[in-house]
Amino acid sequence: MTYILEKASEQQKSTRIAHPLEPLTAEEIKVAVATVKQVRSLSNRVRFMSVALKEPPKDCVLAYSPGDSLDRQAFYGVAR
Repeated sequence: MTYILEKASEQQKSTRIAHPLEPLTAEEIKVAVATVKQVRSLSNRVRFMSVALKEPPKDCVLAYSPGDSLDRQAFYGVAR
């Protein structure tokens, strides 16, 4: 299994969330998977075993106010 860490796309950076540790939304997961497939030139045979939120640094969580946007990142487990 290969683990890939990718920054969220520009679209995801503007996502409004209730809390910084909130799980990725279905839309964020779709965009993240499409981004990784494109950037890494992955074939359709590659399977994403998991796509989850990479938790932001503690200082970002503590400084967060409702309505703020964050640079969200995803952690991927990929099987080839």
